[in-house]
Amino acid sequence: MLQAGDLALVPHGRGHALRSEPGTLTPDVMGLEHEFHNRYAILRHGGGGAETTLVCGVVRLDHPAAHHIVPLLPT
Repeated sequence: MLQAGDLALVPHGRGHALRSEPGTLTPDVMGLEHEFHNRYAILRHGGGGAETTLVCGVVRLDHPAAHHIVPLLPT
């Protein structure tokens, strides 16, 4: 369970799903309406529950040392 202020790393680029509770269906993020602003986008989804704000980003590890570190991260 993520709590306010938590940081979650999702290594290996295999995707992920965030749910309000186990078994909740999740939409394909690419199918949601995107509100584009320069180099980022805002997505809004759901309703009826408590508002949640989530900030996502991508980090590329191009340094040669990363080729040794990334495989050690959990799946």
